[in-house]
This record gives sequence, C-alpha cells and structure tokens, in this order.
Amino acid sequence: MKKTEIRIVTEHKKEYMPLLLLGDEMESNIEKYIERGELFALYDPDLKSVCVVTDEGGGTLEIQNLATDERYQRRGYASKLLNHIFDHYGNRYGRIILGTGDAPGILSFYARFGFAIIGREPDYFTKLFDYPIYEEGVMLRDRVLLEKDLRPTAFRIETEKLVRSLSGETTELLPFLPYLLQDFWELGGDPGLMAELIRKYAVISDKTRILDLACGKGAVPVKVAKKLHIKVKGIDLIPEFIEYARQKATEHNVDGLCEFLLGDINEAVKTEEGYDCVIYSAVGPEVLGGPSEALDKLKKTVKPEGFILIEDGYIPDDGKPEDVRFNRDAYLHLRQWVALFKEAGLELVETASGHSEGDLNSDTGLAAIMARADELIEKHPDKRALFEGYVRNQRDEYADIDDGLVCVTWVLKKA
Repeated sequence: MKKTEIRIVTEHKKEYMPLLLLGDEMESNIEKYIERGELFALYDPDLKSVCVVTDEGGGTLEIQNLATDERYQRRGYASKLLNHIFDHYGNRYGRIILGTGDAPGILSFYARFGFAIIGREPDYFTKLFDYPIYEEGVMLRDRVLLEKDLRPTAFRIETEKLVRSLSGETTELLPFLPYLLQDFWELGGDPGLMAELIRKYAVISDKTRILDLACGKGAVPVKVAKKLHIKVKGIDLIPEFIEYARQKATEHNVDGLCEFLLGDINEAVKTEEGYDCVIYSAVGPEVLGGPSEALDKLKKTVKPEGFILIEDGYIPDDGKPEDVRFNRDAYLHLRQWVALFKEAGLELVETASGHSEGDLNSDTGLAAIMARADELIEKHPDKRALFEGYVRNQRDEYADIDDGLVCVTWVLKKA
C-alpha cells in the first residue's frame, strides 16, 4: 500500500484553487491569504486534502482553509492533515484559531481536536454572500470562532481523543469520568462474543497472547482470560480504570493471566507486537489517527496470520451521516470500511452482528449516568453545562446504537 504524503507547497499555489474553493467559496478571499500562508497538500497517492495556515503574529496561527475532495470525504484525510499541522508547528506557537459555520457536524469535528468556541460574528455569512450558504442542510448565518492551545504535550492530545471516544467534549471532563461511569464494568465490546471469536480463529494454548487496546475497566480481558485460560494484556489511559481492572482480575482468579498497564495506546502500538489477536473495541478509529492509520497501527501488533477484532458501527447503505446524532464524522459506510480493509492488506473473515448493552441496557444505563451527573452538578454547580453536555451526548449515542448505526465486530486476518 502506498504511503500518504503531505507536502508544503511553495510554488504555483493557485493550481490548488479548485480544491480550495470547496473550503472558501470566494476566490477573491482566498487570494488574500494563499501567498502569505503555508499551503499543505495531502496525497494518497493523488491529491486528497489541502489546508492553508497563516501566521497572525503574537504566537497565533490561523487555519484559513481546510478542504477535502468530495469523493474522498469521511476517510480521515482532513484529520490526518490537521494532526500533521499540529506536529509541524509544535511548540513554536501558542495557539491556532479558525472561523467556521455554525453547523453541528463542523463544530463536532473540530471539538475532537481540542478546539473550543471563543466567540462568534453574528450574520457573517448573510452579510458576506448575496445568496444563502448551506451546510448539513442548515443555512449558515453566524461565523463561529474556535481556538486550540498548541502547547499541550502529546499525552494531552491523546486524552482529548480518548474523552471524545467516551462521549465527552473536552478534557475538562476527564477527572469526572470514573465517577460518571462507576456503575459500569463493561465499557467496550461483548466479552462473551470476543472470547468465542478468539476461540474460533486463534490457536489456543499456553503460549496464546491477546492484546486489548483501550481496555477500559478490563471486562473483556478478565472474562476472556477466565473462559479460555490464556494470557491477555490490557492498556488504558485512565488510572482508575486500570486499578479497577486489576481488582477484577484478582476477584476472578485470573491475575496470573491478566496484565493491565497504564499508558497511551498510540505509544503502545509502537512497541507491542507478535500477538495472536488484538482487540480494539468501541474506541473509534480517530483515537489512533483515523481509519487508515488505525488499521496500519493495529496490523503491526499481531503476528503473520494473526487476527484483529474491531467492534464499531457503520452507517447503513440507505443512511446518511446527518442521521447520526453524536460524533457523526467518525462513522463510515460499510463499503468504505471494506475498501480500507483491502488497502491495508487485511482479510475480512467474519462480521459478527450485534452490540453488547454491557452491564446495563440503554434505559438503565442512561438513567445511571444521569443520576451520577446530577450528583456532580450538586457538588460542582459551576460545571453544570459540562455534565449536562455529557448526558446529552450519551443519550444521542444510545439512540444511534438503537436506530442510526449498524453495530458489528469485524474479524480481520493479517496476511
């Protein structure tokens, strides 16, 4: 598979105008910043995405334009380009800002990367254009101003992705997640299903090694180890989750088979290798950098003819991204996933249907989360919006699982 390449364009920038016009409909406006800004172009192998970033002085950068070829949208290219830009500028700048339309999908996309709303320009689009501008079926009026701190460490950046995967909007929620989720043990996939799939495809012996990335509170590793009597390693970023997982392993008499480590899975995939099977359940590909990058990273952790188990959801053939209530930009159609599996050199050997409700079903689970959120609001009234936003996201996510997405576990085989 050909590697994605990101170039900084220094000459003949106007050759990229057709794609830039997808991000900014006014050519006269693009001409104001294209020459003074840095133009990044992502190829895979042909041109997929572009982004123009300008230096506004005082340690501030501004994203003036971000656009992806319409044929290749929702494939993780814009995400990969943004992550490259953040790495490129590193600690040389303090912050990066941008202005965008007031559409839920756009704001949700940027929130995943740690952008926060700092203001808005009322009636910006209605004054600038003499015709209506629509995004996601919504007529744009105000211009929303967003800001991201560029100084956080790589660890902080990964926590932003982790919090998003757990239905949060900001790292401010991270210290409260253990409290909000204290009534749950199973935070990921169905432990019983994972055990059956491993039994079906892996060679079970005392040498079998399983890796669970973003293992949460360890329900899958503990139950798989107990059922199959094999060694399972779980890695997660939240200390309270890891401690709980260790307690559960002892409680179920599999502490000799289970190993739980506190760490960033993006770092773990650089060194963990040779496993019979890796589990990546209900986390979301964006935590590992996007769909293509996630598959590449997971593939490196298993031995030849090893297996990858991914539990995720996809948009049905007759569905649209707009039908997804929460984190809609993270979901693809099945045909897109199948194409990505093929590009990654992975064989799709089984699609197991269904989604585990975990310890609690959608009704009792949401009720438990709402009760914990109310307790936190009473203790921290100044953070009411934070906790109410989390409950709202959880409600939307449960609704998506019930009727907006097809939830499956894919079994992929490495050649």
